[in-house]
Amino acid sequence: MQPEADRRQNLIDDLLTREKQLNATFRGDVTEPESSRSTLMGMGSGTSGGGAANPWLINESEDTRGLTFGEIKQQQQRVIEVQDAGLDALAAVISRQKIMGQEIGNELDEQNDSYCLFLQH
Repeated sequence: MQPEADRRQNLIDDLLTREKQLNATFRGDVTEPESSRSTLMGMGSGTSGGGAANPWLINESEDTRGLTFGEIKQQQQRVIEVQDAGLDALAAVISRQKIMGQEIGNELDEQNDSYCLFLQH
């Protein structure tokens, strides 16, 4: 039906507008990031008339609340660096275990060979 088609088209148009706003904010084209963030996330004057709450903001943590996009990006970069360090440590442990496993396998092969020689005599 036409009303449903119009409703869906409006939803698509709204998403496209938000995508453009996100891209502009990410590129730094927006001079007031906090203002555009509020508008983008549905906290602006457009939602005060009984609009639905934006689900993106329901679970925003205290760690990121009130931060600019640049600050959030820096915080995420620090988290990634910590995770990378942890993965490097895990890789070192796994590598050491691999070497130990290979050495154990070599030792077992040598002992099997010695045992087989013993049985043959």
